[in-house]
Amino acid sequence: MLHMKSRDLIVIGASIGGIETIPTLLAQLPDGFPAAVLIVQHVSPGRENRLAALFTRSCKLPVVDAKDKEPIQVGHVYLAPPDHHLLVVEGHMRVGRGPRENRSRPAVDPLFRSAAVTGRNRTIGVILSGSLDDGASGLDHVHQCGGTTVVQDPNSAIHPGMPTAALKATPVDFVVPIGAMGALLKKLVEEVPPPAPEVPPQIALEARMTERALEPGGQEDNVLRTREMGDLTAYTCPDCGGPLWQMSGQNRFRCHVGHAYSVDSLLCEQDAQLEYALWAAVRSLEARHKMLETLAQSEESRAIDRQSRYREDAQESQDNAKRIREVLMQFSRH
Repeated sequence: MLHMKSRDLIVIGASIGGIETIPTLLAQLPDGFPAAVLIVQHVSPGRENRLAALFTRSCKLPVVDAKDKEPIQVGHVYLAPPDHHLLVVEGHMRVGRGPRENRSRPAVDPLFRSAAVTGRNRTIGVILSGSLDDGASGLDHVHQCGGTTVVQDPNSAIHPGMPTAALKATPVDFVVPIGAMGALLKKLVEEVPPPAPEVPPQIALEARMTERALEPGGQEDNVLRTREMGDLTAYTCPDCGGPLWQMSGQNRFRCHVGHAYSVDSLLCEQDAQLEYALWAAVRSLEARHKMLETLAQSEESRAIDRQSRYREDAQESQDNAKRIREVLMQFSRH
Protein backbone atom coordinates (compact mmCIF):
# COMPACT_ATOMS: atom_id res chain seq x y z
CA MET A 1 0.00 0.00 0.00
CA LEU A 2 1.00 3.62 -0.37
CA HIS A 3 2.75 5.33 2.53
CA MET A 4 1.57 8.61 3.97
CA LYS A 5 4.80 10.41 4.84
CA SER A 6 7.00 9.99 1.79
CA ARG A 7 6.88 10.69 -1.91
CA ASP A 8 5.50 7.30 -2.86
CA LEU A 9 3.43 8.12 -5.96
CA ILE A 10 5.20 8.80 -9.27
CA VAL A 11 3.18 9.60 -12.38
CA ILE A 12 4.86 9.71 -15.78
CA GLY A 13 3.56 11.03 -19.09
CA ALA A 14 5.05 10.53 -22.54
CA SER A 15 4.11 10.51 -26.21
CA ILE A 16 6.37 10.40 -29.28
CA GLY A 17 9.74 9.07 -28.15
CA GLY A 18 8.36 7.69 -24.91
CA ILE A 19 8.56 4.05 -25.97
CA GLU A 20 12.31 4.53 -26.40
CA THR A 21 12.76 6.77 -23.34
CA ILE A 22 10.68 5.05 -20.65
CA PRO A 23 12.76 1.82 -20.61
CA THR A 24 15.89 3.92 -20.06
CA LEU A 25 14.29 5.47 -16.98
CA LEU A 26 12.80 2.23 -15.61
CA ALA A 27 16.18 0.50 -15.89
CA GLN A 28 17.54 2.99 -13.33
CA LEU A 29 15.00 2.07 -10.61
CA PRO A 30 16.22 -0.54 -8.09
CA ASP A 31 14.41 -3.64 -6.94
CA GLY A 32 12.19 -2.77 -3.99
CA PHE A 33 11.80 0.84 -5.11
CA PRO A 34 9.61 2.41 -2.36
CA ALA A 35 7.09 4.12 -4.64
CA ALA A 36 4.40 3.19 -7.15
CA VAL A 37 4.96 4.30 -10.74
CA LEU A 38 1.97 4.97 -12.99
CA ILE A 39 2.58 5.67 -16.67
CA VAL A 40 0.56 7.09 -19.52
CA GLN A 41 2.20 6.52 -22.89
CA HIS A 42 0.16 7.74 -25.86
CA VAL A 43 -0.61 4.73 -28.06
CA SER A 44 -2.94 4.14 -30.99
CA PRO A 45 -6.28 2.63 -29.88
CA GLY A 46 -6.04 -0.20 -32.41
CA ARG A 47 -2.47 -1.10 -31.62
CA GLU A 48 -1.66 -4.45 -30.01
CA ASN A 49 -0.78 -3.84 -26.39
CA ARG A 50 2.81 -4.94 -25.85
CA LEU A 51 4.05 -2.14 -23.61
CA ALA A 52 4.18 -4.23 -20.42
CA ALA A 53 6.29 -6.91 -22.12
CA LEU A 54 8.52 -4.28 -23.72
CA PHE A 55 9.14 -2.31 -20.52
CA THR A 56 9.62 -5.44 -18.39
CA ARG A 57 12.82 -6.25 -20.29
CA SER A 58 14.67 -3.30 -18.76
CA CYS A 59 12.91 -3.00 -15.39
CA LYS A 60 13.64 -4.75 -12.09
CA LEU A 61 10.12 -3.97 -10.84
CA PRO A 62 6.90 -5.76 -11.87
CA VAL A 63 5.37 -3.97 -14.88
CA VAL A 64 1.65 -4.61 -15.41
CA ASP A 65 -1.35 -3.10 -17.14
CA ALA A 66 -3.50 -1.13 -14.71
CA LYS A 67 -6.86 -2.65 -13.77
CA ASP A 68 -9.93 -0.79 -12.63
CA LYS A 69 -10.37 -0.49 -8.83
CA GLU A 70 -7.15 -2.42 -8.15
CA PRO A 71 -5.12 -1.24 -5.10
CA ILE A 72 -1.87 0.56 -5.85
CA GLN A 73 1.23 -1.20 -4.53
CA VAL A 74 4.62 0.45 -4.05
CA GLY A 75 7.42 -1.18 -5.98
CA HIS A 76 5.14 -1.75 -8.98
CA VAL A 77 4.86 -0.07 -12.38
CA TYR A 78 1.34 0.36 -13.78
CA LEU A 79 0.58 1.21 -17.41
CA ALA A 80 -2.55 2.83 -18.80
CA PRO A 81 -4.09 0.34 -21.27
CA PRO A 82 -4.62 1.54 -24.85
CA ASP A 83 -7.79 3.59 -25.34
CA HIS A 84 -8.35 3.83 -21.55
CA HIS A 85 -7.70 6.65 -19.09
CA LEU A 86 -5.84 5.84 -15.87
CA LEU A 87 -6.72 7.72 -12.66
CA VAL A 88 -5.61 7.57 -9.02
CA VAL A 89 -8.41 7.61 -6.43
CA GLU A 90 -7.61 7.15 -2.74
CA GLY A 91 -5.09 4.33 -2.96
CA HIS A 92 -6.55 2.50 -5.93
CA MET A 93 -6.77 2.93 -9.68
CA ARG A 94 -9.67 3.76 -11.94
CA VAL A 95 -9.41 2.64 -15.55
CA GLY A 96 -12.04 3.42 -18.16
CA ARG A 97 -12.95 4.82 -21.56
CA GLY A 98 -13.90 8.33 -20.49
CA PRO A 99 -13.99 11.27 -22.93
CA ARG A 100 -10.72 12.05 -24.69
CA GLU A 101 -8.57 14.86 -23.36
CA ASN A 102 -6.11 16.70 -25.59
CA ARG A 103 -7.16 14.38 -28.43
CA SER A 104 -5.85 11.37 -26.47
CA ARG A 105 -7.08 8.37 -24.52
CA PRO A 106 -5.17 7.57 -22.42
CA ALA A 107 -4.23 11.17 -21.71
CA VAL A 108 -1.59 12.46 -19.30
CA ASP A 109 -3.61 15.31 -17.78
CA PRO A 110 -6.31 13.12 -16.13
CA LEU A 111 -3.70 10.91 -14.45
CA PHE A 112 -1.65 13.84 -13.19
CA ARG A 113 -4.72 15.76 -12.02
CA SER A 114 -6.08 12.78 -10.06
CA ALA A 115 -2.66 12.03 -8.55
CA ALA A 116 -2.25 15.69 -7.57
CA VAL A 117 -5.56 15.67 -5.67
CA THR A 118 -5.07 12.23 -4.10
CA GLY A 119 -1.35 12.27 -3.35
CA ARG A 120 -0.77 16.00 -2.90
CA ASN A 121 2.78 16.46 -1.51
CA ARG A 122 3.50 12.72 -1.93
CA THR A 123 3.16 12.97 -5.73
CA ILE A 124 6.01 13.31 -8.21
CA GLY A 125 4.96 14.27 -11.73
CA VAL A 126 7.35 13.49 -14.60
CA ILE A 127 7.02 14.68 -18.20
CA LEU A 128 9.08 12.89 -20.85
CA SER A 129 9.46 13.10 -24.62
CA GLY A 130 6.35 13.88 -26.66
CA SER A 131 4.61 16.26 -29.02
CA LEU A 132 2.16 19.08 -28.25
CA ASP A 133 1.30 19.78 -24.60
CA ASP A 134 -0.64 16.96 -22.96
CA GLY A 135 0.51 16.83 -19.33
CA ALA A 136 1.39 20.52 -19.06
CA SER A 137 -1.73 21.51 -17.14
CA GLY A 138 -1.63 18.24 -15.18
CA LEU A 139 1.92 18.98 -14.06
CA ASP A 140 0.77 22.43 -12.98
CA HIS A 141 -1.95 20.75 -10.89
CA VAL A 142 0.74 18.60 -9.25
CA HIS A 143 2.64 21.79 -8.41
CA GLN A 144 -0.43 23.59 -7.05
CA CYS A 145 -1.28 20.63 -4.80
CA GLY A 146 2.20 20.52 -3.25
CA GLY A 147 3.75 17.77 -5.38
CA THR A 148 7.18 17.69 -6.99
CA THR A 149 7.58 18.43 -10.70
CA VAL A 150 10.22 16.85 -12.93
CA VAL A 151 10.72 17.42 -16.66
CA GLN A 152 13.10 15.75 -19.06
CA ASP A 153 15.59 18.23 -20.44
CA PRO A 154 14.13 19.12 -23.86
CA ASN A 155 17.62 18.97 -25.34
CA SER A 156 17.81 15.27 -24.43
CA ALA A 157 14.28 14.40 -25.57
CA ILE A 158 13.56 12.61 -28.84
CA HIS A 159 10.68 15.06 -29.24
CA PRO A 160 10.87 18.19 -27.06
CA GLY A 161 7.26 19.35 -27.44
CA MET A 162 5.78 18.05 -24.18
CA PRO A 163 8.81 18.94 -22.00
CA THR A 164 8.93 22.44 -23.48
CA ALA A 165 5.20 22.98 -22.97
CA ALA A 166 5.46 21.80 -19.35
CA LEU A 167 8.31 24.22 -18.66
CA LYS A 168 6.16 27.07 -19.95
CA ALA A 169 3.06 26.02 -18.01
CA THR A 170 4.31 25.75 -14.43
CA PRO A 171 7.30 26.20 -12.10
CA VAL A 172 9.36 23.02 -12.48
CA ASP A 173 11.47 21.72 -9.61
CA PHE A 174 13.92 19.66 -11.64
CA VAL A 175 14.93 19.59 -15.32
CA VAL A 176 17.28 16.68 -16.00
CA PRO A 177 18.39 14.46 -18.90
CA ILE A 178 16.89 11.00 -18.91
CA GLY A 179 20.17 9.42 -17.82
CA ALA A 180 20.10 11.32 -14.51
CA MET A 181 16.40 10.95 -13.76
CA GLY A 182 16.52 7.62 -11.97
CA ALA A 183 19.04 8.88 -9.40
CA LEU A 184 16.89 11.96 -8.85
CA LEU A 185 13.74 9.90 -8.25
CA LYS A 186 15.56 7.61 -5.82
CA LYS A 187 16.68 10.68 -3.86
CA LEU A 188 13.21 12.25 -3.86
CA VAL A 189 11.36 9.15 -2.61
CA GLU A 190 13.74 8.93 0.37
CA GLU A 191 12.97 12.50 1.49
CA VAL A 192 10.10 13.71 3.65
CA PRO A 193 8.20 16.22 1.52
CA PRO A 194 7.20 19.65 2.83
CA PRO A 195 3.65 20.13 4.14
CA ALA A 196 0.95 20.07 1.48
CA PRO A 197 -1.24 23.10 0.74
CA GLU A 198 -5.00 22.82 0.41
CA VAL A 199 -6.14 21.43 -2.92
CA PRO A 200 -7.57 24.27 -5.06
CA PRO A 201 -11.36 23.73 -5.35
CA GLN A 202 -11.38 23.89 -9.16
CA ILE A 203 -8.73 21.17 -9.46
CA ALA A 204 -10.60 18.96 -6.99
CA LEU A 205 -13.86 19.51 -8.90
CA GLU A 206 -12.30 18.68 -12.26
CA ALA A 207 -10.72 15.52 -10.81
CA ARG A 208 -14.11 14.38 -9.48
CA MET A 209 -15.75 15.13 -12.82
CA THR A 210 -13.13 13.07 -14.66
CA GLU A 211 -13.74 10.13 -12.34
CA ARG A 212 -17.53 10.41 -12.66
CA ALA A 213 -17.23 10.42 -16.45
CA LEU A 214 -16.00 6.80 -16.21
CA GLU A 215 -19.28 5.70 -14.62
CA PRO A 216 -22.53 4.99 -16.50
CA GLY A 217 -24.70 8.06 -16.06
CA GLY A 218 -21.90 9.94 -14.34
CA GLN A 219 -21.71 12.51 -17.09
CA GLU A 220 -25.22 13.77 -16.36
CA ASP A 221 -24.13 15.55 -13.17
CA ASN A 222 -21.08 16.90 -15.00
CA VAL A 223 -23.34 18.92 -17.34
CA LEU A 224 -24.19 21.29 -14.49
CA ARG A 225 -20.73 21.20 -12.93
CA THR A 226 -19.03 22.28 -16.17
CA ARG A 227 -20.76 25.65 -15.96
CA GLU A 228 -19.09 26.28 -12.60
CA MET A 229 -15.63 25.94 -14.10
CA GLY A 230 -15.50 28.79 -16.58
CA ASP A 231 -17.20 30.87 -19.25
CA LEU A 232 -19.21 29.65 -22.21
CA THR A 233 -17.45 30.33 -25.52
CA ALA A 234 -18.60 30.50 -29.13
CA TYR A 235 -16.49 27.42 -29.94
CA THR A 236 -17.83 23.91 -30.36
CA CYS A 237 -16.30 20.63 -29.24
CA PRO A 238 -14.67 18.88 -32.20
CA ASP A 239 -15.46 15.48 -30.66
CA CYS A 240 -19.18 15.84 -29.94
CA GLY A 241 -20.27 19.20 -31.39
CA GLY A 242 -21.39 20.59 -28.03
CA PRO A 243 -20.46 24.01 -26.62
CA LEU A 244 -17.06 24.57 -25.02
CA TRP A 245 -16.39 26.39 -21.76
CA GLN A 246 -13.05 28.09 -21.15
CA MET A 247 -11.66 27.13 -17.77
CA SER A 248 -11.36 30.10 -15.44
CA GLY A 249 -7.91 31.68 -15.66
CA GLN A 250 -6.63 29.03 -18.08
CA ASN A 251 -6.14 28.50 -21.80
CA ARG A 252 -8.04 25.22 -21.55
CA PHE A 253 -11.50 24.22 -22.70
CA ARG A 254 -14.05 21.58 -21.65
CA CYS A 255 -17.45 20.50 -22.93
CA HIS A 256 -20.14 19.19 -20.60
CA VAL A 257 -19.59 15.65 -21.89
CA GLY A 258 -16.01 15.83 -20.59
CA HIS A 259 -13.84 16.31 -23.67
CA ALA A 260 -11.01 18.68 -22.75
CA TYR A 261 -8.48 20.60 -24.80
CA SER A 262 -5.50 22.84 -24.45
CA VAL A 263 -5.29 25.63 -27.02
CA ASP A 264 -2.79 23.64 -29.10
CA SER A 265 -4.79 20.41 -29.03
CA LEU A 266 -8.00 22.28 -29.90
CA LEU A 267 -6.35 23.96 -32.88
CA CYS A 268 -4.92 20.62 -34.06
CA GLU A 269 -8.32 18.95 -33.85
CA GLN A 270 -9.95 21.84 -35.71
CA ASP A 271 -7.26 21.57 -38.39
CA ALA A 272 -7.93 17.85 -38.75
CA GLN A 273 -11.68 18.38 -39.10
CA LEU A 274 -11.19 21.21 -41.58
CA GLU A 275 -8.90 19.07 -43.73
CA TYR A 276 -11.43 16.23 -43.65
CA ALA A 277 -14.22 18.59 -44.73
CA LEU A 278 -12.15 20.05 -47.57
CA TRP A 279 -11.21 16.62 -48.93
CA ALA A 280 -14.87 15.62 -48.75
CA ALA A 281 -15.69 18.73 -50.80
CA VAL A 282 -13.04 17.77 -53.40
CA ARG A 283 -14.51 14.28 -53.63
CA SER A 284 -18.05 15.63 -54.12
CA LEU A 285 -17.00 18.17 -56.75
CA GLU A 286 -15.02 15.62 -58.73
CA ALA A 287 -17.95 13.19 -58.63
CA ARG A 288 -20.25 15.97 -59.84
CA HIS A 289 -17.83 16.82 -62.66
CA LYS A 290 -17.85 13.22 -63.89
CA MET A 291 -21.63 12.98 -63.73
CA LEU A 292 -22.11 16.23 -65.67
CA GLU A 293 -19.59 15.13 -68.31
CA THR A 294 -21.49 11.89 -68.72
CA LEU A 295 -24.78 13.77 -69.05
CA ALA A 296 -23.29 16.15 -71.63
CA GLN A 297 -22.36 13.20 -73.82
CA SER A 298 -25.72 11.47 -73.60
CA GLU A 299 -28.29 11.31 -76.40
CA GLU A 300 -30.91 12.79 -74.09
CA SER A 301 -28.90 15.96 -73.40
CA ARG A 302 -28.43 16.57 -77.11
CA ALA A 303 -32.14 16.09 -77.65
CA ILE A 304 -33.12 18.69 -75.06
CA ASP A 305 -30.20 21.00 -75.90
CA ARG A 306 -28.51 20.94 -72.48
CA GLN A 307 -25.03 19.89 -73.57
CA SER A 308 -23.59 23.38 -73.23
CA ARG A 309 -25.03 23.91 -69.75
CA TYR A 310 -23.81 20.52 -68.51
CA ARG A 311 -20.30 21.15 -69.86
CA GLU A 312 -20.16 24.59 -68.23
CA ASP A 313 -21.29 23.18 -64.89
CA ALA A 314 -18.82 20.30 -65.20
CA GLN A 315 -15.96 22.71 -65.84
CA GLU A 316 -17.00 24.86 -62.87
CA SER A 317 -17.01 21.81 -60.58
CA GLN A 318 -13.59 20.76 -61.85
CA ASP A 319 -12.19 24.28 -61.35
CA ASN A 320 -13.57 24.47 -57.80
CA ALA A 321 -12.11 21.06 -56.93
CA LYS A 322 -8.75 22.23 -58.25
CA ARG A 323 -8.87 25.40 -56.11
CA ILE A 324 -9.64 23.43 -52.96
CA ARG A 325 -6.82 20.99 -53.75
CA GLU A 326 -4.44 23.93 -54.01
CA VAL A 327 -5.65 25.19 -50.61
CA LEU A 328 -5.11 21.73 -49.14
CA MET A 329 -1.58 21.55 -50.50
CA GLN A 330 -0.78 24.86 -48.81
CA PHE A 331 -2.61 23.75 -45.66
CA SER A 332 -0.47 20.60 -45.41
CA ARG A 333 2.74 22.61 -45.26
CA HIS A 334 1.83 24.37 -41.99
